[in-house]
Amino acid sequence: MRRLRYFAIYLAVFFAVTAVVLILPRGVDPILRNGLSIVTVIFFAGAAVVTVKAIIEGKAGKISRAERPVTYYALLALMLIGMPIMFADFSGIINVQRLLNWWSPNQSTALIYENWGRSFQASGKLDTAIANYNTAIELDPRLADAYAERASAYQAKGDLMRARKDLEIAARVRANLNSAFPPN
Repeated sequence: MRRLRYFAIYLAVFFAVTAVVLILPRGVDPILRNGLSIVTVIFFAGAAVVTVKAIIEGKAGKISRAERPVTYYALLALMLIGMPIMFADFSGIINVQRLLNWWSPNQSTALIYENWGRSFQASGKLDTAIANYNTAIELDPRLADAYAERASAYQAKGDLMRARKDLEIAARVRANLNSAFPPN
């Protein structure tokens, strides 16, 4: 019961800080935005450390049902956030909300690969970025952003035919998703 309280505190603080980061307008001081992003990462790291400690101590199978989703999403979000931070790009923190909105492990993993692709593309490693986008698209072909980002990587490499094809697919996927969820 005590551990569950700690997890509840972790979640409450995480959601509060994430809400502040998402609500802050773009013009806000980047130091403040990145500072809040780092606080969010620290809380996820805390949840991940507790999980890893349980695995090392052999108590991984004894994690309560209430704690399992928290630890699962904490580890996934930590992976989602970890790669951009290694490249000093804190924009990945905003994708945490997208990660938590998906229920399927394939979709969550696809978002992680998409985010890694963005990080590699930002650092100029276009082939690695394209490979990550390919994996994201294989896991979830409905990720229109992955097609668009891959098109951007192809364009940067000078492969305009593939870029155009991916942009057409992205537009088609997005149109299909929009028609599936019409506005109120």
